[in-house]
Amino acid sequence: MESGDRKVRNALFGIAALAAIRLVFNVVFEDSLVDAYVDDQNSSSPEALLREAAPDYMFLGIVSLVLGVAIVVAALLYDRGARWAMWVGVGVGALLVLLNLAFILQPATALSKILGLVTAVAVVGAIVMVVSRTRALRLTGP
Repeated sequence: MESGDRKVRNALFGIAALAAIRLVFNVVFEDSLVDAYVDDQNSSSPEALLREAAPDYMFLGIVSLVLGVAIVVAALLYDRGARWAMWVGVGVGALLVLLNLAFILQPATALSKILGLVTAVAVVGAIVMVVSRTRALRLTGP
């Protein structure tokens, strides 16, 4: 396996690890996330109603993990020579960027926003690395 291929694979595994961290974070700090959502609302609605209207952070964490697993599968298939798996990883990574931008933009704890920013930047970096690696292979050959 070439050094560039290894870098792409490692980047995809790193993104999957960040997605798993997101799930653990959402499980452990779900009450804090809901409290941050309730505190941000400027409403005269009862607190119980606001808590019911809060995003389902557990579900969002599970979605993040599913996307992370899809990226791991893409990385493993890429290792076995399926070059199309790179692009599956890019597509799933783009979805992960959107999910993490949602975490950054919604009312949440500072740690959640930092985790969302780190994950989004890591995914964008991996996507740039995959695209530049593919372009370099196309120009110079394998």
